[in-house]
Amino acid sequence: MFAKIIAKVFIFIGKVGITVGNCFTCYAIMKFITKDLKELSSVWTPIIMVGIVTYIAASLFLALYEEAVQAMLVCVCVDMDLHGDGLKGGDPRFGPKTFHDNYETKVKAKLDAKEQEEEEKRNSMK
Repeated sequence: MFAKIIAKVFIFIGKVGITVGNCFTCYAIMKFITKDLKELSSVWTPIIMVGIVTYIAASLFLALYEEAVQAMLVCVCVDMDLHGDGLKGGDPRFGPKTFHDNYETKVKAKLDAKEQEEEEKRNSMK
């Protein structure tokens, strides 16, 4: 859940960044290359149009990227469910070794901290 929210935030930042970059590029082209700024009554109309088209195009491409990331995460989760997560017997068969090593290290650290906390509770009750 948290990872999905973070992914959505970064994808939104990507959309806005691409749109702003394209709008500045449009302004620079009109000012320095074609020198059309003097002929226009308002520079904002073409910039807003470029911004709208860019945002739509960026949304389409980044939505495809988001789907690919979600699909890969689902595949890793299914692999860990079917073949074990490296902690309860069995090693995941697919996915990058570095991901599984990093996951295993973090989960073991959390389990150790939880066991230590439970042991401290038991000792304090005595």
